[in-house]
Amino acid sequence: MKSDDYFTQLGLYYGTAELHELLKYLNISKPPKIPNHDTETILSSKTGGVDLTFTDEAYLDFRTKPYPDGAMVLSSINFHGTKTREHAIFSSALPKGLKFSMCSMEVQVLLGPAQDVDDDGKMFRWDFGDHCMFIDFDSADRINTVGIQLQNRYTKALP
Repeated sequence: MKSDDYFTQLGLYYGTAELHELLKYLNISKPPKIPNHDTETILSSKTGGVDLTFTDEAYLDFRTKPYPDGAMVLSSINFHGTKTREHAIFSSALPKGLKFSMCSMEVQVLLGPAQDVDDDGKMFRWDFGDHCMFIDFDSADRINTVGIQLQNRYTKALP
């Protein structure tokens, strides 16, 4: 899988052949199940360093296509650059040519100026049409986490 193919996976819903291939590639065999009275669920590849968030189609803020009632839509993917008890380091290619070793200045040279930066200067957001990318930097100013997601009503400004 090419690193920028992850963007094309956003907005797919569970049960499609394309999403099945992504789950297989990431070694995730558990199907998503949204708990009662909730709007989303997360599937993780603890050994692969990646989390996938699925949102009930009824709770998507913006739709790029029609969905069947109750569809679980892939709304975000998070790639982890730090090993923790919950996950390993993501070892495949990151989207947009990013590398976990990059500092915030290198990322801005690669992606251009961020649309938003949090007050601490550690979380940056870039918009790419119907999706956006968040990059969280650690205390040494190196990429800690890369997240891509469908745009929603909250991605217009960071907290």
